[in-house]
Amino acid sequence: MASKTGLEQSSAEPIGAQEAGVLLSEFSNSGPLALAVSGGPDSMALMTLMGDCLDRTGTVPDPVAVLSVDHGLRPGSDREAAGVGVWARRFGFEHAVLTWRGQKPRRGVQAAARQARYDLMSRWCVERGIDTLLLAHTLDDLAETFLLRLARGSGVDGLAAMTDGTMWNGIALRRPLLDVRRDRLIATLRERGVTWLLDPSNEDDRFARARMRKLLPALTREGLTVRRIADTARRMRRARHALERSAVELSRRAVTLFDTGHCRINTAELVEAPDELMLRVLARTVMALGGNPYPPRLVRLERLATWLADGNNAGCTLGGCRFERRGSVVICYRERGRCRENALVLKSGETAVWDGRFHVSATTSARARYDVRALEAEGWRRVCSVMPRRPVLPARIGHGLVSFWAGEQLVAVPHLGFQDRGQAETESFSARFCNAGLLGFSDTALTHLE
Repeated sequence: MASKTGLEQSSAEPIGAQEAGVLLSEFSNSGPLALAVSGGPDSMALMTLMGDCLDRTGTVPDPVAVLSVDHGLRPGSDREAAGVGVWARRFGFEHAVLTWRGQKPRRGVQAAARQARYDLMSRWCVERGIDTLLLAHTLDDLAETFLLRLARGSGVDGLAAMTDGTMWNGIALRRPLLDVRRDRLIATLRERGVTWLLDPSNEDDRFARARMRKLLPALTREGLTVRRIADTARRMRRARHALERSAVELSRRAVTLFDTGHCRINTAELVEAPDELMLRVLARTVMALGGNPYPPRLVRLERLATWLADGNNAGCTLGGCRFERRGSVVICYRERGRCRENALVLKSGETAVWDGRFHVSATTSARARYDVRALEAEGWRRVCSVMPRRPVLPARIGHGLVSFWAGEQLVAVPHLGFQDRGQAETESFSARFCNAGLLGFSDTALTHLE
């Protein structure tokens, strides 16, 4: 892979073996890992430092996988992704190229590509039992994100920019290099003779991040350095952390979360809380139950909070979730019809993410393939017609349950304890809600249907 740096030499100090060990020691013996490596300097440095760290400690963890995504947005992207594999194999890492297929959007390309990238990598990890994916975001990325959010008028959460860890489809995304400047990573690559590629979109003024990046030198001359911006973002993260802890406590008091992926909200408990905490709980509820990686826009959350406080009996929707008032509580569940586009084909023995909300798996002796989709009205009627007693779950919520199908045959609905009589008792189907952590719940703290 040829270097296309276009960057001048700098006096930045390379990262030594001891420092690399400090940055990455948490992950050197933590079970199977995946690294997101595009071939750019930041991610190539992450892979190099991880290789150095493992060599230095003599640790041989479960396999380290390097994942490269071919977005198919420019000629030669497939060769670039494949080229990462040459270096990955030198470090003894497995390499996989994941391809973003289908029609690409004309607008919001970078945001769509980011979501596709994380979806592809997280699904790959879920299928292989890997629960941690390392990303190579740097201090420079944090500063750029802060400025972009500032330009949009973001509040505390937006100005916190990036955290060192978040969740995506039940996979932990970690950023071990978030306190490291990009020029130090480049110096590290040069010292070790590792080449890298640069994405031309990083210099393309059509994209806001590229324009903001070009402003940084002028801001630095005025004293607004990357480090100072990052320090401000870090202080915002500190404030956000305090708010999040209070929001989790409120969530545990006000929300009853069911393993079926719906919840019951004690409106009095929520409305009496400070507005900021109430909005945070509502945002996390929509993210968790709607399978959304990002919170709704603040103005829409505020409308939902107003509806909650007004006592209006009409239902409302947000982010693929429906809210309905039932006396002193509000029921929130997946909006009917929104799961249809999220059907997937699952092979026996595989684990996958369905609808951004559930880890699903099937283990059968037939080595069959199953369609996983929402139960919907027809499936609900079939289950009710054969089960000894009608499910206690209301039909409007039951329509969104995870179900397994073989063609037109309904095979299993794990949350209702339903399995077709033609399936052997040794064959199992599971659907585990994977977004409980967004609301501060552990898997064991979920409420199960009687």
